[in-house]
Amino acid sequence: MKRTLPLIAALGLGLVGPALAAQEHLVPGDKAARHFPEGTPVVIVGRISSQPRNATFSHEHKMQVSVGQGATDYTLHLKDARIIGPNGHEAKISDLQDRWWVRAQGRVMDDPRRIEVTTLRVFSKTRDNLKGSPYYRSGMAHGYVTAVAGSRQTYRHR
Repeated sequence: MKRTLPLIAALGLGLVGPALAAQEHLVPGDKAARHFPEGTPVVIVGRISSQPRNATFSHEHKMQVSVGQGATDYTLHLKDARIIGPNGHEAKISDLQDRWWVRAQGRVMDDPRRIEVTTLRVFSKTRDNLKGSPYYRSGMAHGYVTAVAGSRQTYRHR
């Protein structure tokens, strides 16, 4: 009996250890979220939760977009991004507003929730969900992040 107790404890740690290590890749409070490695080309569809701020003579070149029912925020870096407005014409950073739905293409930066954007398309103003847009995916009415360029990995945010 005295020998089996340490053996059971060691086996228990062997089972729990890998599970705890796997949780490092999850967003706190969002167990369905997974992260793509740095440099992965991605598309993110979500709602602007924090528009680029106006700094006296210019706008900052980043904003936050929330994705999923848990509203996980991703920071989109827009320095060299081409911005296309809802009418299909070029838009400016100053045109972006909170709660607009957007679709951004870019690459994952050093932090898995930071995206360097190459193209940003505004496709809807103040709408409750994605339904009716060309980027709607069944079961993902609150937005999504997906890898592109041959990869079919899509992770739902709940």
